[in-house]
Amino acid sequence: MTSTSKYYQDRINGIKAWDCRGQHHPLSAFPESDVKFVGGLWRVQEKFPHTITNVRGVDFVLGEKLKPSELPGDEIKFFEYYRAMRVGQNCYGYFADEYDWKVAKCGQCWGFGHDISEARARLAVRVLDVFGNEISPVVSKEKIK
Repeated sequence: MTSTSKYYQDRINGIKAWDCRGQHHPLSAFPESDVKFVGGLWRVQEKFPHTITNVRGVDFVLGEKLKPSELPGDEIKFFEYYRAMRVGQNCYGYFADEYDWKVAKCGQCWGFGHDISEARARLAVRVLDVFGNEISPVVSKEKIK
C-alpha cells in the first residue's frame, strides 16, 4: 500500500495524527502534505519558516551578517561571517534552536564553527580543497627560489 492510499484509508477509518506536543487530531483535519507516517503513527509536520543553507553537509539557518566591528581585531575582513542556527530534524519536521554558531563564507566556499576562529579554520580547509591545485605550484616555485 502506498503512502497516499494509506493516508486516504486511514482518514476514512478515523485514525488520528499526533503533533509535537503529544496531542492527537483527526487525520482528516490535515492535507496529506502536512502529515508523514513515521514509526507507525501519522505525525503532523511542523511548518519551518526559515530558509535552510547547507554548509559542508550540515544544515543551518543563517542569521544576520556580522559587521567588521564585531570581529576580533586580527580577523581577516574579506571573509563574510554570519550568526547561524544549526537545523535538526525529527519525526515532526525541522527545528532550530538558537543563533549559537558562526558560518564563514568566501566565494562559494563555506565553513562553520562554534566561534569565528573555528568557522574560519574550516573555511580555510575548504578553500585549500577547492583551490589547492592552483596554490600548490605557486608555493612550490617560491620554495625553489
